[in-house]
Amino acid sequence: MTGWGAHVHPKSTAGANSGIATNIIITRLSCPIQGAEYLYAIPSNTKYITVKDSELKSKIKLSFLENGTLGNDYTTVHLGNSWDKWDINLVGQTIYFNCNKPAITIEIECWV
Repeated sequence: MTGWGAHVHPKSTAGANSGIATNIIITRLSCPIQGAEYLYAIPSNTKYITVKDSELKSKIKLSFLENGTLGNDYTTVHLGNSWDKWDINLVGQTIYFNCNKPAITIEIECWV
């Protein structure tokens, strides 16, 4: 799913993480410094996650490796888009972010 439209509670089939998401955790991560790497610990039992720039001002580099956004181990969330994953089991995982503009707020929506 690309963009920021209506989301439904996704059904997961990921082993112990299976079931239908019943709660949402919304986090606004402040990224004040352009080019710096910021991190977010994914909540346990997350079944669906979406990430976007709340004000549509910046592209976002996203990685599961520390310093990955500073090198070549990242994916890019282009301006005006979101990064969405469902049927996931990312227990104990951290996502790292890097923005190409200063003073960005990243919205992270986790369905658990």
